[in-house]
Amino acid sequence: WLEKLSRRDPLQHDAKLQYVRRRQLEIHGLLTQSGQFVMPDSASLELRQAPEECQLECAPVYRAPLPGGSGAPGVLYLEQALSGGSADTPERLTAWCVHNAWPGRHMQAAAASCLAGTLVRRVNHSSSQQVGWSLYAEQLMHELGFFPEPEYALYRLLERLRRSLLAVLDIEMHVHGMAAAGALLQLQALPGQSAEEAARDLLSLTRHPTQHLAGVLAWKQLETLRQWQSDRGDLPPADFHALLLAQGSIAMPLVIRRVFGAQAWAWVEAQLYNQ
Repeated sequence: WLEKLSRRDPLQHDAKLQYVRRRQLEIHGLLTQSGQFVMPDSASLELRQAPEECQLECAPVYRAPLPGGSGAPGVLYLEQALSGGSADTPERLTAWCVHNAWPGRHMQAAAASCLAGTLVRRVNHSSSQQVGWSLYAEQLMHELGFFPEPEYALYRLLERLRRSLLAVLDIEMHVHGMAAAGALLQLQALPGQSAEEAARDLLSLTRHPTQHLAGVLAWKQLETLRQWQSDRGDLPPADFHALLLAQGSIAMPLVIRRVFGAQAWAWVEAQLYNQ
């Protein structure tokens, strides 16, 4: 399956952008019907092709909607294919939509845009929470049974393996002093990972220390909080997610304590850290 996935014909240029625009609208419709979210208008997101001279080395370029509900959409740029990297197959582009558009990065920003300019959200802005929400969104899409095709399932598992390794390397490099060369060797050994992609991941590790580890922790905090809320049974999934998304990208421990209470945080903390 890995060899089959690598041989898929990639989408090019305008076809790639058209596919992503169509796919993100399909995902928006699926989520609207799922009852899991109160969905913002699909017009709140504008997708553009990144200019050729724009080098998106570690993350897609994204401009969030303006605070205050002014109606100005968020803008997400589809990066150029990485030279020597994995092909832009439908599976890869679908995962890109989930992570960055709906229900990932843009949905988090759009749902909180009316409060995004407040002092507390500017002071406590957490990039790790953005990463954590996107990982949580990917997991939720899997649990809801969307995109069951074997090719997509394989791509999702490969990405999970990659992110798990990045979280481990965060500790090894920034706590235990692993050399960059050793980290690069481990990244290059990942199934389906090209040398160019491994180098980009290493650059991300050095430029954003602890972000990969903190993102995985935020994802697990979100999952554990959802389990706590589900056991209580007093809040439908759409209301639970709306309450979470309204907080924006404030760090999860602060959100749990402030919005759900000290008892909720104590339960989440015990489940994650006292095992």
